[in-house]
Amino acid sequence: MLISRGAHTGALRSATRLVVLLAALAFAFGCDDPPGTTDGEGASSNALPFKTDGDYLAYWDGSQYQPFFMTGINLGVGIPGSEPGQLAVTRGQYRRWLEEIAATGVNTLRVYTLHFPRFYEEFREYNLAHPERPLYLVQGIWLDEENPTHDFFNMTEIYDQEIRNVVHALHGNADVVGTYGKAFGEYRADVSPWLMSWILGREIYPDEVEFTNEVHAEVTSYDGTSMSIQNAMPMEAWLTERLDYAITLERETYNVTRPVCFSTWPTLDPLTHLIEGQGSDEDRVNMDLGKIDMHDAPGGLWIIYHAYPYYPDFVVETPEYQLYQDAVGFNSYLGYLTDLKRYHGRIPIVIGEFGTPSAWGAAHYAQSGMHHGGLDEAVVGHFAARMFYNIYSAGMAGGIYFAWMDEWWKRTWITDELDFPRGRRFRWHNVTAAEQNFGLIAFDLGPPSWSRWEPVAGEGAVREVEADADAEFFHVRVTLDGPLEGSDIPLIIGWDTYRDDLGESTLPGGTVTAQRSEFATVIGGDLSANHLVTRAYDSYGIWHNSSNDLQLFHSIPTDGAPWMLVRWKNNQAHISRDSLWQFPETADEIGQLHVRREGESPSNLDAVVFDGSTITVRIPWSLLHVTDPTRRAVLDDDRTTQGRETAITDGFRLAVEWGGDLVTTPRLQWDTWEEAPPTVEREKPSLALLTEIVRYLPHDLPSGLAEDRPAVPDPFAE
Repeated sequence: MLISRGAHTGALRSATRLVVLLAALAFAFGCDDPPGTTDGEGASSNALPFKTDGDYLAYWDGSQYQPFFMTGINLGVGIPGSEPGQLAVTRGQYRRWLEEIAATGVNTLRVYTLHFPRFYEEFREYNLAHPERPLYLVQGIWLDEENPTHDFFNMTEIYDQEIRNVVHALHGNADVVGTYGKAFGEYRADVSPWLMSWILGREIYPDEVEFTNEVHAEVTSYDGTSMSIQNAMPMEAWLTERLDYAITLERETYNVTRPVCFSTWPTLDPLTHLIEGQGSDEDRVNMDLGKIDMHDAPGGLWIIYHAYPYYPDFVVETPEYQLYQDAVGFNSYLGYLTDLKRYHGRIPIVIGEFGTPSAWGAAHYAQSGMHHGGLDEAVVGHFAARMFYNIYSAGMAGGIYFAWMDEWWKRTWITDELDFPRGRRFRWHNVTAAEQNFGLIAFDLGPPSWSRWEPVAGEGAVREVEADADAEFFHVRVTLDGPLEGSDIPLIIGWDTYRDDLGESTLPGGTVTAQRSEFATVIGGDLSANHLVTRAYDSYGIWHNSSNDLQLFHSIPTDGAPWMLVRWKNNQAHISRDSLWQFPETADEIGQLHVRREGESPSNLDAVVFDGSTITVRIPWSLLHVTDPTRRAVLDDDRTTQGRETAITDGFRLAVEWGGDLVTTPRLQWDTWEEAPPTVEREKPSLALLTEIVRYLPHDLPSGLAEDRPAVPDPFAE
């Protein structure tokens, strides 16, 4: 079964009903201020400023520990033109972002790794200036992914050094030596008064866990200064020792302790998911840190899960989860969260990453419509509200939204074969790649200038063709001798992306051209638009090694061969491990382009805009098989060899046909570049919608037990 983009529009429209839900939340909770009782310098008044309390974390308010619901935002560092290891965010950006993040009403900021000193200096200055409403910090101590042996016991020494660097740095007492890909410098800003917890680790992969467990099978327990674990897997014992090391180091050095946390994901959760098929990585191995005995760790233990509504498959496909409903409709995500919390009992569980990306492409689908891409920025905001509501309803201790800003450097599995090499991604923005488009903040380029190349004039129905190219799209503007809307004759744009001798000579509809094209965009007067590719150049199934023999992944000369809608296969047909359930393959028909009229509300998904007799088109680079626009590299693969080959194009030729009139352009060659272009920060509509829901979520709670929280009324109840 192929799932089209249009099949999900009902789910997307239903999300807008969350406006009603927000009103109900306002009635239920009011608008209390978040936690933040401090002394004159912003410091909490004892050596245990935060602790776990039943299902939640709690802060010391001067007389007692007050449980609260954590609302947070994840802050990355990969601004356009930089890789994450450069931590290139400026002091001015930090200063501005801290104000903007606080304005959303969240009470917590999460960072994944040690930042340069300027971040902590600005963070301290912000909190000292806002003692009535400080931001709390959950500080990640990043576990390096460069682990060639997959044996975590070999990483003990280097990770313990990372723990020491971070603990001392946040107390303003560190001189960290420069290391490639890591922050360094003189750390003198003490931000420990606002430090809620340390978060150790990352999303560890199943093969890493299995290898570590196999090599160290004799390690089944750990007895430490502050905590211990029995009947453990070696991986669990190693992690417990690292947690123990972190809190013992801080207590013995600074006479303060706080909650400690390890970051994980559903792939390693302790639940059993029979819906996953044989050979799946997603339920192959698990970890259960809930077994840890915190015998001398008064701050307590909590666990972060990076849990999204579309991944893994068991979150979407488990029949029991699919029966759950929220105020908007059926929602398997709520089912999974409820099951996860039920398993962990009284251990506070925070969903440390959740969200949906405003990318053109969808890498995974969700029952709820909260997909891994293919979403408008405003819809993403509605989904953020819905997920925050689900997290609260499931009894979680809080949620930390992913993420503050778009990060161009990130890889997405479904675009890996179409945007490489990996080391050049940060120089351009792939709007089709889910992982690059999670942010509440976008980095926008300017509008097309239309002055890069001379316009090409026509003498018939096609009057003029203009083009431009930037770090996101190839743009085309076509002026016709009359309006296209309402016409029975489609406008067709043929794209010759490389080499004159390759490609299809016949456009969809039958017009034969001297130019050979690899792609064709067919725009109908009914406000439809389909982006097509030649059969030989079709990459459907490339990621699953399931393409047919006629798909060559390189262009060949053809005359009258079929045109194929550009589609992305985002899941294979599969069967559950217990053989009771079968699931069809799914596909994103990304070639069905989003169309609007000029004057209507714009969307980040707009590909075609109708404006009377002018049609403006923009196609992302990946939908033209441009793997690296900074070098003009296009896919030109030989399927018989390993890896993916490319060719360097000398530009695009366009063949524009309407009403029997054909206008062609010369090769349009854009300049290559090494530095990312200038951008302007923009708040996406999702930011305002997330801010709205945070206003109405509770902060202080009446007790540390989830069942004692204020109930959320059904906004649709009579």
